[in-house]
Amino acid sequence: VICGRKRIYVRKFYYVENAAEVRLEKIKTSLEDDDALKRSFKDKLDDLKSNGVLQLWGDTLIEPSPVSSKELQLFTRTSFSATDYFKDIILRGAQLQLSSGPGNLDKNQPLLTFLITASVLFAALCVPQLPINSGMKNILGLVFLFGPFLFIGLQLLIPDLFRSQSTPSATASTSTLSIYSSDEERIAFHEAGHFVAGYLCGIPIMEYSLPTANNKNYLNGPNAGTALIASIPDLQTVIQSISSSSSTSSSNINALRNASPTPSLKEILRASRTGSLLIVSMAGMVAETLRFGDSFGGVEDLPLAYSLLRQYGVPEGQRDDYLRWAVLKALALLRLHRDALEAVAEAMLQNKEVAECMNYIEEQVTRT
Repeated sequence: VICGRKRIYVRKFYYVENAAEVRLEKIKTSLEDDDALKRSFKDKLDDLKSNGVLQLWGDTLIEPSPVSSKELQLFTRTSFSATDYFKDIILRGAQLQLSSGPGNLDKNQPLLTFLITASVLFAALCVPQLPINSGMKNILGLVFLFGPFLFIGLQLLIPDLFRSQSTPSATASTSTLSIYSSDEERIAFHEAGHFVAGYLCGIPIMEYSLPTANNKNYLNGPNAGTALIASIPDLQTVIQSISSSSSTSSSNINALRNASPTPSLKEILRASRTGSLLIVSMAGMVAETLRFGDSFGGVEDLPLAYSLLRQYGVPEGQRDDYLRWAVLKALALLRLHRDALEAVAEAMLQNKEVAECMNYIEEQVTRT
């Protein structure tokens, strides 16, 4: 259309909302279908991908490799001031949560030992010498003798009495998520990070849960989580599968003769899907840092990640380097799909279905 000297281009827009609704209906129908073939949850998603319904499902290339703190800093220095994003933010946050949780007094153990010793000595040596009547001496002796142990018992049973109720401040945002409390939003972002990363890496997540109304204290280990499906074969099974696949793909004797009898660590991590699981386990904490600048939710995620690396024979000195790779990959994915991360977090706060969360991730394709 030409108006005077200006040329105005009129573009035909399609109803993206209708396409999203159609896709959502197909996802729901497939996931709820209890067919005779007894397809798994992952198989149903794979079928939707092959039929063109899904595009981002399992769309991430996984090539595990060790990453140094310097390499990670080069990627994170524009957003985070930490020298080592993994140790200074991810690990430190988990350690802070662990040390402030019930039954974890390691951080204050030297101080508590000193106070208990001083209190017992004071009750045994100083109280009897005080110029007061015997009744008051007995009372003071009991207080100083059993007071420290009473304090420890209360800290174990009611940790909220001794913990600051302030929570880390969130970065400024115009998202509608701001109507929720800080703890609720932090947990939603953590679980959304697991969900989005799992979807992009091809690790199906069947369900998720956020804290109930009676259990929303994030630092106390809320009733939240994501239920993913991932079979973890033992190391020998992985090595055999790699050997068999390499032998069938080799077409000549020389290739077989020169092939390494023991697969490399990278091959093992890739074949066992450990790389994908490492990314998913780190993604919750990474999502927190993208939203809040820090993370406090790795108490359960980090032991799982270290356990996977240990199970597949990663040397202790290299485990942090492989976790840095997982953190780097999760950070790249969630930055690229930031809109999906926020949409899924908000959907979780509204208790929407898993299929709807998946659909929010796929909506990025139509928007871009």
